Order: sequence, then C-alpha cells, then structure tokens
Amino acid sequence: MHIENNKENKFNASDVVISEKNSKVQGRATVKLFDSYSGKLQYETETHNTIYDYVYQYLEDYQWYVFCKGFKFENFNINIRGNFTMNDISLSSSENFGLSDVNIFNYVGLPAGQMNKIIAWADKSSYSGTDNRRGSLNTELSYGDAYRAHWVFDWGPNAGNGTFSHIYWGGLTTPQLYYESLISTYLSRNIESRTPIACVGDYFYSLLYDGTIEVISKQDYTVVRTTQADISTNEYTGFGLTTNGQYLYAIDYRGMVYCLTLEGRIVWGPRKVGTIIHPDNKYVYGFGCDGTYLYALGDHTITKVTMDGTVVLPRIYVDIPVWLYGGVDIESDGTYLYAMDYRGEHFYKLTKDGQIIFHLQTNQFRSWAGNIGLAYDGRYLYAMNSWGQMLKNINIKFNLLAHTVLPTPITKTSSQTMRIEYDFIRG
Repeated sequence: MHIENNKENKFNASDVVISEKNSKVQGRATVKLFDSYSGKLQYETETHNTIYDYVYQYLEDYQWYVFCKGFKFENFNINIRGNFTMNDISLSSSENFGLSDVNIFNYVGLPAGQMNKIIAWADKSSYSGTDNRRGSLNTELSYGDAYRAHWVFDWGPNAGNGTFSHIYWGGLTTPQLYYESLISTYLSRNIESRTPIACVGDYFYSLLYDGTIEVISKQDYTVVRTTQADISTNEYTGFGLTTNGQYLYAIDYRGMVYCLTLEGRIVWGPRKVGTIIHPDNKYVYGFGCDGTYLYALGDHTITKVTMDGTVVLPRIYVDIPVWLYGGVDIESDGTYLYAMDYRGEHFYKLTKDGQIIFHLQTNQFRSWAGNIGLAYDGRYLYAMNSWGQMLKNINIKFNLLAHTVLPTPITKTSSQTMRIEYDFIRG
C-alpha cells in the first residue's frame, strides 16, 4: 500500500502557481485510490494547481452570486460574464494537445491519438453509464460557499483505468464559442422577422421582409445605400438569404427560392424547394451556400439545391430542431455547414450530409436576440440579430482553467475505484 500524503506533496498555499495578479486564488487537487472490494484507501496525493485567469473570474462572480442569492448546487453553473461556465475535468498522460492552432473552420474533434491520451474525464453531472473513461460528479460531497468551490468526482472499477500524470479543468474536448467584437450596424429592422445577411466583397447585403436591400460597409458597419428588390414576403417571417459571391439567393416561408442580382432584380424564380411554413410560426428556412449548392434548413431537414433551383434528393436528416418564432439559420465555409438558432443560444458545426461535428450551447448576444442571420466572407463567420447587432469573427477556443502536474504518474486499475477532489479557493 502506498499513501503519498507526506509533507513534500501536501498542499501548501505558498506553492500555488497563479497567473498575473490573482494572488488571492488558491487551488488544489487530491487523488485517492481505493480497493474496490474492501473500500480501503490505497493511495492519496494532494497537489497544487496552476490557476488561470478564468478561475479568478469564476470565483469572483460565484462569490457575489452566493452572497446575493445564497448557496444552491446549481449555482455552480452560473455564466462568467455571459459566455462561460466551468466545464470538464480530464485526466491525461500528456500536457501537449496541439490546441493552439485550432479554429472553428479546422476543428473536427481531437485526433484519435490525442483522445487516447485522455485516460478519464467527467463533467458537472452524475453519470452511471458504460463509458469506460467517464466518471460521475458526487453531488453529496461537492459543495460551495462564498469562498470555495469544492468538486468531488468518482470513477468505478471499470472506468478511468490507465496511467495519467496531468489533471486539467476546462474544455479540453469541448470548445467554447467566442467572437472578436459586437458591432451595431444601425440598420432598419423589424424584430418580428429575420434580418438576414450575405457578404459579397467589401459589403454585407441585408434583405428585409418588404424587399428593401440595405448594403452595409465592412469598414465601418454603416449602411451605405439601399435599393428595392423585386420580391417581398410576410412581415412575421422575413427571408433566408445567402450568396455565391455573384448573386443573392433568397428563400421565403413558402419554400420558394429566388436568384437576385445585387440590386435586387430577379434572375430566376420563384422555384419551390420546400413545404410551406405557416406564417403564424414566425420563422423561415435557414439558407446557406457552399459555392456549388444551396442548403435550406427546416425542422430536422436540410434540402440540398442546385444553383439553378433544382432539389437534390433525398433530403438530409439533421438532428437540429427548429424553434417557433425564430428558426435556425445556416451558412457554409465551402467545406462545412454552420447553424445558429434565433436566440444565439445553440451553435452547430456539421458536415454537408447532416452529421453534427459539435454542438455548443452559449449566449452570444446575452439578451433576447430576435432572429439571427449568418454570413461568411471567406475569412470570418458573422451573425446579426434583428436589432442590427453583429458578431464579428465567431470562433472557438479551449479554456484551460487549471492544470495540475502530479508529483509522479498515477496508475488506476480495474480492481480500484478513484476519487478526485478539486478545490478552487478565494481567500
């Protein structure tokens, strides 16, 4: 039996490695291995964490939240400045995952070789399934007060077996969505219907429900001119809009598609590609283009359409529900599809055949957003809501909030259970 809890490895606040000015933040990880039959403690080590800025922000917000509302277990899930919650814990045999070059366009999940370095993981939920890596949050032993968040995770005999030397807190396998800036375009708007955007060259084009096309400069995000298209639609639905860089393509609630010049003249259409969405539902199809095909997103269905308006069968099933009073818009970077719901709370990256690569729950606009339209300009992904607010450069990152380097590698076997206690303390 080896119980490693001697003086050299016991937690000492003076040893805590922290980032920048966050001198009041302390952190520690305690790993315990038990005999799965007798429950006898076989191994224990306690080691400080390297603390990153987000933990300080979390505890600052968490402390204030508890002070105002009192402690509840679900308070652990509060957002940090509107776009972050503390996420996964991962046990790894490596400290290099090659995440520094990841972006929203090239990320399709960790390569198998990197995933194999993750020996075990858990998130902030109880789990009793058969995943041989996943542990479970112990809700009875986890607690928090105005100064501390104390997390306890358990792994049974059949989970988390292997040798690990690093513990990470943060989104090691699940990215976080962020954006470069939030911009107000001051364009005309109707909050009842989608205000879609498409990017051609140095300008965004927005097609309003009454056929008004507003052209927005990418330099200062102001409306530089307006024109009137040859089409209009119901004021409670609006249009879906996309472009191939030469023409605008619009779809209405009836499933009718139009090809328009940049000045709004009809090149062809209407051509029916989908069923009618009742106007009382107050949403319209999402509409995107990969340069070769158009993609219309309805409820759990993507319809692939040629550039001359011909439907390519069969229609594609996708596990994306479309909510009433808003819908979900879709756009493409030429290789993948991206979708965001009308409130900016759900974001998806998926293949062109409807397979979801990742689904992130977020709150990018931090308030009721109306209806959201997506656009891609060959470099950045944008989203604009019905209030004329635009998110520039929607992207992903991996927030590693704390990192524990264990004194020696730890090996867990199928004859053992494991418990990890993770503490974030604000003095």
